[in-house]
Amino acid sequence: MHFTNLFALIAACVVTTVHAAGNFGASCDKIGTLVTGTDLVAYCKKRDGSSAYSQLDMNKCIANYGGSLACASNGNFGKSCSNCQVVSGTTFRCTCKPGSTTTTINLNNCIANQDGVLACA
Repeated sequence: MHFTNLFALIAACVVTTVHAAGNFGASCDKIGTLVTGTDLVAYCKKRDGSSAYSQLDMNKCIANYGGSLACASNGNFGKSCSNCQVVSGTTFRCTCKPGSTTTTINLNNCIANQDGVLACA
């Protein structure tokens, strides 16, 4: 009986931790991309309350699956997508192959703020 309760508590903590991993937009501002379109830049809050400039190569966090952007470790979307930019808040848009499909993704699902440093969620 106690083992079941302990397992449920641990599972709840893991789910909470995973959910909290993304949502960088809540603690970062001045969000944008560099000319490459694959590098995300922002000023992100640190635990001590200060802000730090951070840059992340999103090829490490996002993939192109048949013309749709998705969160994926080492996805390398930049090889098959172009004209990429943050268009509003945390909405990221690219034109991706095959063809010239325009696709968007909410970066909050893929990117986290880890003490002022942008990282894959």
